[in-house]
Amino acid sequence: MFLMSLNTGFDIKFIDGVDGDAVADKAIPGNTKEGLSPLPGVTALIMEDDINWSFRLKESLSAIAVNINHLESQRLGDQYVFDRKNPYTLTWDIIYLGSCLESVPKKDVAATFYDDTVPSRENTTEHYLAILNHFRAPQKHRIVIEAQAPVCTYGYSVTR
Repeated sequence: MFLMSLNTGFDIKFIDGVDGDAVADKAIPGNTKEGLSPLPGVTALIMEDDINWSFRLKESLSAIAVNINHLESQRLGDQYVFDRKNPYTLTWDIIYLGSCLESVPKKDVAATFYDDTVPSRENTTEHYLAILNHFRAPQKHRIVIEAQAPVCTYGYSVTR
């Protein structure tokens, strides 16, 4: 992970996880925000320690930022205001950047963008095919949606 961060220009900080045996039963399943107590007032990208990422991650995150703004403009209408200081907006708590399972959203609001690193449809799980097909996303396009119930996230961002 450290070597990958050097090759992609990311500054990383390792934070120890929580020992599951040390968590009281009444705290399970718990609130995700409560589990982020080491990060008060911070915006951060958090990734699994065994994740691999593309050397184009910064480029991908820039495209995601543009599309989050597009999604928010659809969602908020006239109340939406673009802020250059906050390219990802501050209207969210957590952005999930990949997971192994997700449901088709209840809201028909999405933003799609071309990315040649997207796997072919033949190498995409049926759960994600359902989402891509629901929004009529073309081949080689990523989709930005409001998450419903992501399972086993590979990476996510939190905002202050």
